[in-house]
Amino acid sequence: MKPLHTLLFLLVCGFFVFASACTARHTSSNEERAIAIARDTLREHKLKPEDFDPPEVHYNTNKQHWAITFWPKSRIIDGDVFIVVDDKTGKIISASHGLGHLE
Repeated sequence: MKPLHTLLFLLVCGFFVFASACTARHTSSNEERAIAIARDTLREHKLKPEDFDPPEVHYNTNKQHWAITFWPKSRIIDGDVFIVVDDKTGKIISASHGLGHLE
């Protein structure tokens, strides 16, 4: 009976590891929309999203906005890009590149 308990325990653990990995990769449609808006903003300012690492995305539940940071892959690019997107309207609240505003 002991090997059966061990097998059952391993199966349950495997299921939870699989389920948590799937949940970690899931992004909400609002988050995907905010990332798309931020990438479009990069392109509008003659910056290429592929020149940056995948964005770091954080949601502020109090202010209901997305904070998206793009870190450059190369030191040639002048600093990170930080974009804040309103969750409800999809409008850019602020955008900066390095130490200045993204204009």
